[in-house]
Amino acid sequence: MKKLLGKKGLRMLHMINYLYDRDWVTLQHLSKETGYTERTLREDIKYLNVRLAPINIETSKKTGNKLFIPNNYSIKYIYSMLLSESIEFAILEAVFFNTYESIDELAEALYSSTNVVTKAIKHANSVIKKLNFQIGTSPVALIGDEQKITVFFTSYLMARYDVHLPLEEDLVKEINESTIQMHEKLNVTMHPIYRNLLSLQTAIRVYRLKQNSANRYERITSPPNQPAVIEFNERLSILAGLSDSNDFYSDVYRPDGEDPICFSPEDLFSLTKSSPKLKQKIDIFSQLIDTIEKELNITLTSKDRIIHNIYIASFSEMTQLPIIENPNESILKYTKETVPYVYLIVSEVAKSFSSMCNINYSSLLRYILSATEDFFTIGCTAQPKLKVGLYGHFNRLTTFSNLRILKSTFEHQFDITLIDVIFKNTPGKIKESYDLIITEVNDLNIKTDCFCIPFDISAKEIASLHEYYFDTLEKMVENR
Repeated sequence: MKKLLGKKGLRMLHMINYLYDRDWVTLQHLSKETGYTERTLREDIKYLNVRLAPINIETSKKTGNKLFIPNNYSIKYIYSMLLSESIEFAILEAVFFNTYESIDELAEALYSSTNVVTKAIKHANSVIKKLNFQIGTSPVALIGDEQKITVFFTSYLMARYDVHLPLEEDLVKEINESTIQMHEKLNVTMHPIYRNLLSLQTAIRVYRLKQNSANRYERITSPPNQPAVIEFNERLSILAGLSDSNDFYSDVYRPDGEDPICFSPEDLFSLTKSSPKLKQKIDIFSQLIDTIEKELNITLTSKDRIIHNIYIASFSEMTQLPIIENPNESILKYTKETVPYVYLIVSEVAKSFSSMCNINYSSLLRYILSATEDFFTIGCTAQPKLKVGLYGHFNRLTTFSNLRILKSTFEHQFDITLIDVIFKNTPGKIKESYDLIITEVNDLNIKTDCFCIPFDISAKEIASLHEYYFDTLEKMVENR
C-alpha cells in the first residue's frame, strides 16, 4: 500500500525509515543509501522540519543529519503526516465516507483539479486492484469485495489517526454500547484492545451499509441464534438504516466465514469439539509449541494460553493490512537482540510450520514471539554461553570496569573469566578453550577470536559483541 503515497511520499518515507534508530548520517551517505540526490534530500529535510515540528531532522556540516523524535511523539506521527499528504489516500477516505456523482464534484470537495483527481484514481485503482475492490467513477464510489474494503479501511484509519477517528461520535458510542451489552449477555470477557478493534470494524460495516444497503458480504453464513446476537444484529441494522437485519456478528466475529473468534482459551478448546477444521488448526499450533519446547529444551508456562494468543493473533491476517509500516520489524528486532538463540530456533520452527498454518512466515514468527513473555525470561536460560576471557596487560581499572559491565550485559550469553597470567607469557598461556578473548592488547598473536577494547567499553562495542554472539549462534544452529 506504500505506493499510494506517491513518489514524493515514498521518497520521504524511505529517508525517514533510514534515519530512524541511526546516529548521525552524512548527506552523501544518505544519498548513496536511498538513491536520491543530495539536493532533493536537502529540500525534503527542510519541508519535513516544517510539517513535523516538534519532530526534527537536525543538520550539521560536521556530522550530517539525525532524526530527533521527542519522548511524547513516535514515528507513527510521521507516518500519519505522510498519509495525510497523499492525494490517493485522501480520495479513498473521501469516497469511503461519501458518494460523489462525478469526479468534478470529488475534485471540488478535495480542493483539487479534475485532472489531478482522475490521475490519482487511476493510480489508486492500480494499487488496490489486488484487494479486489476499486474506485468506480460513475458515480464515484467504492465497489468490489466488501470484506476487503473493511480490512483496508480498518487498517488505514488506525494508521492515519490516533484517537480522534473521523467517525460520528453518537454512532461509535451506540456501537460500543451494543458490543459491550452483547459480550455481557454472552458472558464473554474481552480485552479492550480486541473490543476497540472489533468496534471499529463494526463501525465500518455500518457506514458501508448506511451508504448502500447492497454493500453486503458475498459469502453465505448461518446467523447465530443466540438472543444476544440477534438483538445485536437488529440494533446495528437500525443504525445502518436497513429495512431487514444484516448479520453484523458474522461480518465482524467470523472473519473466515466459519468459526467465531474465541476470547478465552476455555472457549477456544471447547469449540474445537464441534469444529473439526478448528481442531486441526489448534492441533498444528500445539505441535508447533511442542517443537519449540523440545528444540529449546525448556517448558513454557500455560501452553493453552500461548496457543490461544497465537490463534487470536492469526486473525490479523484476515482483518488487518500493513499500510506503510511493517508490524513485524519491531518485535523481531528486539527479540533478535535480546534472546538471539530463541530467535534463531523459533525462526526455524516457524519456517517449517508456516505452510501448515497457512500464515506468512514473518507474521507467524511475530505471533509466536508475542504470545508469551517466557521467551524473554525462561528463554534467556536456554541460550548457549560462550567461554570468554578478559585480558589486560596489568589488569588495570578499565579492565575491571569492563569485567563488571560485560558480566551484567551478557549474563546469559558469556561465561567470562579474568585471565591472570604473567605479562610476557600471555599469548602462550591463553588456552584455545576460550571462544573469544576481549583484550586491550592490539594484534594479540593467538588463534582465538579477539575483540580489542583499549578503554572503558562503549555502546558501539557492546553492539559489536551482540552481533558477534548472534553470528556465532547462527553458525551453531546451521551446523546442528
